[in-house]
Amino acid sequence: WRAISAAKGGDNYVTAHDINTHFTIPWTRGTGCSLALLLDSDPGRVQVMLSHSWSGSFQQTLNAVKTLITMHFLPVDTMMFFCAFSQYQVEDGVENGLSIKEQIDMDPFSTVIQAKPEHGMFVIHTTLSEVYERLWCVDEVFEAQKAGIRLFGLFDPDAWSSRAFYKKIKIKTEDAICSEESDKVRLREKIKQEGGFAPLDKAIKLFRRQAHVDLGVVLVFQASFGSMDIDVDNAQHATPSVARSAWHTVRSFYEWASWLRAISDLEKKNLESIRAVEAEEGVAPIQQKQKLQFSEGLENDKDAKHRRIDLDSIEAVAAEEEPALIEQEENLHYLEGLK
Repeated sequence: WRAISAAKGGDNYVTAHDINTHFTIPWTRGTGCSLALLLDSDPGRVQVMLSHSWSGSFQQTLNAVKTLITMHFLPVDTMMFFCAFSQYQVEDGVENGLSIKEQIDMDPFSTVIQAKPEHGMFVIHTTLSEVYERLWCVDEVFEAQKAGIRLFGLFDPDAWSSRAFYKKIKIKTEDAICSEESDKVRLREKIKQEGGFAPLDKAIKLFRRQAHVDLGVVLVFQASFGSMDIDVDNAQHATPSVARSAWHTVRSFYEWASWLRAISDLEKKNLESIRAVEAEEGVAPIQQKQKLQFSEGLENDKDAKHRRIDLDSIEAVAAEEEPALIEQEENLHYLEGLK
């Protein structure tokens, strides 16, 4: 790990591809078994589906998975499907071992999702890679929508700021790519035949908004009570009741604040509507005339040049800082989710 990290510029830049090449394949070669089955030959029913990008930071992925215990209070022995470890990755033709293509042809992702894991599907987000640039991850959301299971965002709280994650809320899944052209054609055709990409964009936006709230709760919690990091090997009794109670208190406060922000967004939308009506009724031309008169007055002012520069600067800053308006329908969905 240290050698790979040094070669790639730090722990944050080690990906699932690196783990697969240098750890998983050497460990499982010749066995015909996935890493997960070598560790537990009778794993039982999958309780969580993990969706992730192989190009994402593996260190952040590990930290994100730990939050299943610290943030979502799942038992430490929860059974998860994580394709990098749950499928046989060695293309060695060993007897009783399946090739990657043979495994993909068995449709493992939709099979797991259609089985409706008890705790739903968690989508791992890292700062190194946009998970929905990968078409397989888009397809997993598609299957989750069909199965009616809940979607959650998962992340390393120490890697994200609230502002950085907010910028990731919107996505255009139609632009997603796939390493195999045949897989790309097949997946795109399947999605287009059953509703297209727009509903997936909307579903991702909604659960990412909730994930953004979760991140805010984590940051407030850690600022108030310290790090949420745990030793997974000794986590059989993780998350004591006091910490759990404090967590829910912070979460309730943060969701209340988010609800107020959503109401504020609706008020902004109403204000925009009022301004549009005023413009139609001739208020806007009056304002333009006043601005023209002000500009003409500046022409006769010896400090006009400097004032105009200041005015332009203020308008530019205002334009940059003006928050994007959220559509009214989406706000209503968001409020319903918070309730």
